[in-house]
Amino acid sequence: MTVAWGKTARKALQRTRARLQHLLPIDILTTHYPDSTGGVLLNVTLPQSAHAHLEDTARREGRSTEAHLTDAVHRALTRAEQDKARRLAAALDELLTWSTPHQLLAAAARTINQPTTHGAAGC
Repeated sequence: MTVAWGKTARKALQRTRARLQHLLPIDILTTHYPDSTGGVLLNVTLPQSAHAHLEDTARREGRSTEAHLTDAVHRALTRAEQDKARRLAAALDELLTWSTPHQLLAAAARTINQPTTHGAAGC
């Protein structure tokens, strides 16, 4: 983690990239704390071909590259969450073929209350 001063978060990220780009292979920088709308700011370096494709697509849509990329990231995150929910539902359906809802709930409670070093982050 590094701290950089800037009149805006965007300028702070740009300053950080300029300071660190020769030291580290940085693809993405991000602000640490969400802004007033709950979002974080990303500073992404893409290969020139990918950047050109984004610019062309945005231009055809009559939008800025930043707006197009923002929407693409939001769509990808939404799809990922939907896929995760579908996988969870399928896993639960499979578990319920050989256990009762009460047994499954009790097992889930035991698992959640146990300290673990594997799997997804806790609640």
